[in-house]
This record gives sequence, C-alpha cells and structure tokens, in this order.
Amino acid sequence: MGFDLPLKEWLQRDLSDTLKMYIRERKLPFINYANVEILLTKIFQGCDEYVDFMWAYLLLEQWHEMWCGAKLPDPGNGKKFLL
Repeated sequence: MGFDLPLKEWLQRDLSDTLKMYIRERKLPFINYANVEILLTKIFQGCDEYVDFMWAYLLLEQWHEMWCGAKLPDPGNGKKFLL
C-alpha cells in the first residue's frame, strides 16, 4: 500500500553531490568506500539493484553526522566491517 519513493532519481540527481561528499570524506572506518563508489557508479549507469542499499548507506552517514558528530576512531587493525 502507499506509493514508491523515487529513490533512484533522488540518488542520481538531487542527492548525488551529497553522496559524493560522504564518499570523499571517508568518516566511517568500517566502510569500504571503494565498494560504495562502485555501487554508486552502477546506480548512475541505471542499475536499480543497489538503490535500497545506497539509500541505507546515505541514512547511516547522516545519522552518524547528526548523533556522533565527530569522526570515529580507526580500529587500527585495518579491518573494514561493512561493505
């Protein structure tokens, strides 16, 4: 019931600069940003498969920015936990 949000269009147009900024800043040490860039490129090329994932990633970055505010410390072991 209800309606679908135009996530793909938002990510490709309205939110593309915001996504690129978060990827460039690399604030979360447990994110593999190289993989996020690959998925974002696929979305820009028209792929629908990763839209929900990219939306969740964007919300995670914004949640962290709002509630944590500062860059998380690097765990120091070089491991990435997500992506």
